[in-house]
Amino acid sequence: MSEYGSGMSMAEMFNLDKERIKMALKGELVSGEDESGFTYAPASKEECDEYILKAFDNAVFHCLECARSGRALEKILNELCGIKPENYFYEYMKITSELEREDAEKYEFYFEEELETGEEGDSDD
Repeated sequence: MSEYGSGMSMAEMFNLDKERIKMALKGELVSGEDESGFTYAPASKEECDEYILKAFDNAVFHCLECARSGRALEKILNELCGIKPENYFYEYMKITSELEREDAEKYEFYFEEELETGEEGDSDD
């Protein structure tokens, strides 16, 4: 469902979608691209709303695909290999933490400052 082509991380694609959503909220949609990135032109509210919903649907599609992948791997481990994933929860948490650090360095997603992500350091204001 991605319109950006292969070779981009999900974080990079979501950052581009976010930029485009912010511009759509201002009434502009992508009209082209130059050496500095996307170019924008005024668009109708209906067109902007349509793009925003399309970008949201795309994010949900990818999130559901990732969740389904995790469930499939768990099923393979459990049913085909006889491995109970819950017996390896500590290792899972350790590896997840390592991958999160690596991803943050390689594939940074630019969260809004006020957004509560559930990550450590988020405020409850």
